[in-house]
Amino acid sequence: MVPRLRQAGALRLDLLAREAFVAGRAVGLHPREFALLWRLADVPGNAVSQRELLGDVWRLSFRPETNSLAVHVSRLRAKLRLSGLDGLVETLPDGAYRLAVGPPGTGTGTFALDAPSRLGKEHRYHPHPTIRQDTTSCAMK
Repeated sequence: MVPRLRQAGALRLDLLAREAFVAGRAVGLHPREFALLWRLADVPGNAVSQRELLGDVWRLSFRPETNSLAVHVSRLRAKLRLSGLDGLVETLPDGAYRLAVGPPGTGTGTFALDAPSRLGKEHRYHPHPTIRQDTTSCAMK
């Protein structure tokens, strides 16, 4: 039987709602982003190959000529970062992905998330260094 909920530190995954929550707040994931996170949370700390993810999440038995997997992982990471969970999804040297598992107090990993303490920090706007703030022009380098 597949569990409805997976809880790991401040991260809670709800299969029925197909949503991730951090400190009770919805992360706002696309269905594929949720499926990727759910699959990685199935084996926290262990590598999941691109082939496995394409098979389990996209239901593909071949490697497509697109970077769809990398794009979805990038978007998932960005949403997790905004929720205070930077570094949760790792890319391994062989291209596989894993859900980070860190020792308590490190602030990384599914079993040591300190998101509630980081959620209180405001997100500051940092302008891009090549865009001049006094005009609408953009400096090309």
